[in-house]
Amino acid sequence: MQILDRMIKQFQIQPEVVLANFHVKSCQPAVFKASVSSEFNHSLLLEDLQQLGISTIEPSRLAKIPNILVLAGDSDRIISPIQLQQLQEKLPSSKYYAIENAGHALPFTHRQECWTVIQRYLLQSTLMKAKIANEFGRSPATYHQQAALQKLYADRLFSLLDDQSIPAGKILEIGCGTGFLTQKLVDRFGDRSLLITDLSSKMLTFCQQNLDRTQLKVPIEFQQLDGEFLDSQERYALIMAGFVVQWFQSIASIQRLIDRLKLGGLLLISYPSYESFPEWRAICQELNLPFTVNLLPDADLLKQFGAVYQTETIATSFPSAADFFRSMKAIGAGFNTTGKQLTRSQMKRLIQVWDARSSDVTVSHQIVYGVIERSQ
Repeated sequence: MQILDRMIKQFQIQPEVVLANFHVKSCQPAVFKASVSSEFNHSLLLEDLQQLGISTIEPSRLAKIPNILVLAGDSDRIISPIQLQQLQEKLPSSKYYAIENAGHALPFTHRQECWTVIQRYLLQSTLMKAKIANEFGRSPATYHQQAALQKLYADRLFSLLDDQSIPAGKILEIGCGTGFLTQKLVDRFGDRSLLITDLSSKMLTFCQQNLDRTQLKVPIEFQQLDGEFLDSQERYALIMAGFVVQWFQSIASIQRLIDRLKLGGLLLISYPSYESFPEWRAICQELNLPFTVNLLPDADLLKQFGAVYQTETIATSFPSAADFFRSMKAIGAGFNTTGKQLTRSQMKRLIQVWDARSSDVTVSHQIVYGVIERSQ
């Protein structure tokens, strides 16, 4: 709450600074309102737009924005291009209006409304992280048994180190889970100082207790923390982040990890992309049902960070759609952050139609593997 108090005080004096900081940390629009009064004052919106350097907008065009206080475009100062795409998919077309090569999120005039959204975001994000940690900590042993694909993805990500030169120094792992990548780090870099972390204390404990330490030559450190916010200013020779960035609430957190690298240090990242689960998406579209998968990053997310990256599509078969959904739940991926839910009858219909298509259910994942080197 001290952070909130400081932000409130600064908001009265320098609202643009608070909103800029909010954008950096959350990559969320500073103002997002699903509906507005019929007496919405378009002149205030025009005033805000002018403060952003957008001098002329026809009132008739402004009138087409009755239900949302967000304009977004390719060079938006608040909404990134990736989020612009996500915004378009999230909102009905009647609630979205884009201005080509421009963007706006009401940062100056409508202070109280901005602050309400910021406050709600901060509170929700804290609760969301706690829920994610709790979901993954439900049964680490079950996760470890069910996560065959996660083990495969860990193998693929780690193989990217084969052709890399890593400077001397400490190694950090973000989101160790049950320890698939951790074991590989211990086996290859057992003579280095290793810091192994996870958001879930139960996952961290499982990893710690089941690790083969035969190759360890120096003590290994375990710490529960949120990989988006590293307290220490320590620099690392290597940071591994396997299958965690899809849970990040800000893509700016990737840059913060890069900033924690030594010169010449490497950040290795893997995540499932937005193109995953096309079969599930197609069935939902056909049946006009909500597609409840969590919003996943774009395959080109790492391009803006100068990464060398590649994608791989892996298809997995299940005896039935119900088995697929059970497997998602077993590895924590069934935790829903979208707010969209199927009723029991909708879920039953989805499973029945999907099962009727073939003797088994095939689900595809597009996985992104990337290497980012800190060059300056």
